[in-house]
Amino acid sequence: MKMNMRKITNLFLALGVIAMMGVATSCEDTNTNPPVIEFLNGVNETTLDAGVTSYTIAGNISSDAGLDEVKLFKVTNAGETQMNDAITKFNDKNSFDFQFQITGISEDLTIKVQATDKDNLTASKNFMIHFTSGSTMTVETFPNITLDNYPNGPSTGTSHKLFLDLLTGDKYSQSELEADASLKDAIDVYFFRHSQFKSTDYPDFTIRSANNTGLKDLYDTYQNYQPVYVPADMNNTKVGIVDVSDWNSLDVATIESLAGSVSNSATADLDAGYFVAFETSSGNQGVIKVESVTPGDTYLSSTITVSVKVIK
Repeated sequence: MKMNMRKITNLFLALGVIAMMGVATSCEDTNTNPPVIEFLNGVNETTLDAGVTSYTIAGNISSDAGLDEVKLFKVTNAGETQMNDAITKFNDKNSFDFQFQITGISEDLTIKVQATDKDNLTASKNFMIHFTSGSTMTVETFPNITLDNYPNGPSTGTSHKLFLDLLTGDKYSQSELEADASLKDAIDVYFFRHSQFKSTDYPDFTIRSANNTGLKDLYDTYQNYQPVYVPADMNNTKVGIVDVSDWNSLDVATIESLAGSVSNSATADLDAGYFVAFETSSGNQGVIKVESVTPGDTYLSSTITVSVKVIK
């Protein structure tokens, strides 16, 4: 039996279309797009100023299939080293905003950001950091600074020096602050101790950022006079208790690493031998060593003695 040639042709065309549809459907079901890594503002290279040994790399990673892990590598002339534990938890598996702080930079290096998705597709992108030699940054030390407790009246307001400029080691009283408005730009932290706060909101022997509201709360609630203290006008200093194994050998890179991890505005229950890393509102980083604490006969007579190392 003969078949009409036109029918045969149409049959093959139909089969071909069906086959192509199958291939197309199969292709649509398979993800072939690896993660996309973009650095902030499209910038993938920077040159550090002289004396700068840290840099924060930021950007976004997007993924059609969903991210499985993100890794960070430091690439130097000596080879490639993974810098962090793989990040495997994401608030949004399809879009991850990242910030990686690189510290202790002492040579040109490449930072490789690597991302792998749920389909095991991997992408990476490099960020170049150019180190500028001839560093002018040094660590300055201010030893054995004794800070007085809060004032409770005009007399102690003049004599009790509880405020500290971490860049100079200078200390100031409440009366000096009220008499010289420019001091609000110099004062970085303050010290106080108060029995009312010991077991409630404010623990014993505390060093706080100048803009922390604790001192203003104390003035407003428990004092017999009303000194002028506006936390919102004061410097914002980040502080936090850290471990230090060798105080005398603290260098720029170590201090940067310690201070880069703190983000609080207050410390709690300080005692002799404690260390507090800090970063001032001007970006200067350092470490405070608690040399001694003196409870005194009364809370008002309590003092704390500290030494300060700061990068300048």
